[in-house]
Amino acid sequence: MGLCAAVLLAAGCNKSESPTTPPDDLPPGAQKNELAGTKWKLNGIVDAETGKLTELEPRDCEECYTLTFETEVTLSAFSTTNELCGNYEANYTTNAIRIINFGGTKRGEMGDGKLYWDIPLTVQSFSLQDGELRLYYNDKKEYLSYEPYDITKNELAGTKWECVLEYFGVAFTLSIDPVADLVSVSKSPKEVGVNEGYHQLRDGHLYFLQNDTLYLKKSDGNICFRPDYAFKITRLSEDEMELEYLGILPADPLYVWSYLFNRINLIFE
Repeated sequence: MGLCAAVLLAAGCNKSESPTTPPDDLPPGAQKNELAGTKWKLNGIVDAETGKLTELEPRDCEECYTLTFETEVTLSAFSTTNELCGNYEANYTTNAIRIINFGGTKRGEMGDGKLYWDIPLTVQSFSLQDGELRLYYNDKKEYLSYEPYDITKNELAGTKWECVLEYFGVAFTLSIDPVADLVSVSKSPKEVGVNEGYHQLRDGHLYFLQNDTLYLKKSDGNICFRPDYAFKITRLSEDEMELEYLGILPADPLYVWSYLFNRINLIFE
């Protein structure tokens, strides 16, 4: 995960490479940024003439072959073992799309992972309707067919958890709202000390819970799907779970990569 973030920065993923945006006089029902903030799961590769669907292997991998449009200009994808990232330019009037600065590593890819790595750079246009995203390539003879990535209700909803970092002398508490799938973070003591910079969880932060991952909800209300603002949840037992930071951390051993939480009580009835 960390490598993807590094590649994204090295590739020049910035606002200077702005997408082609449609004019203000959009047709009825159209939106300027329909892709931004959405996440998709690949159904397979479709022959546009015959409609034949070819699923990619492995088929029993929930996170494999996903695609996330994080912002109006950046995206990320997951093949079989690696996260990929880059920029995109979309025109919502002509439905033209171009994916650039796309890359990562092919190390350890399984099944059709390397194939999925290569296709996005050849995508030419898209369609978005009836809950399906199509990315056309090869002169529109083939397309990648996606469905919305299922956002499931997590069994952690309505619970409260505590993590005590003894060597820092601080405790973190997670409160998980069962309605909005939002996770609030509080720290005690709240004072900012010399060790504050070593913590990836910050007091007052709010996270969006999607499947087994927490994504930071920014102050403007948008969800940041980048790995350097995300934590993966691993449920170890009924009363224990681990949060693993998905971004890049320096080699300094004081930095916290993961947090072990214990369930303390139900907070919502």
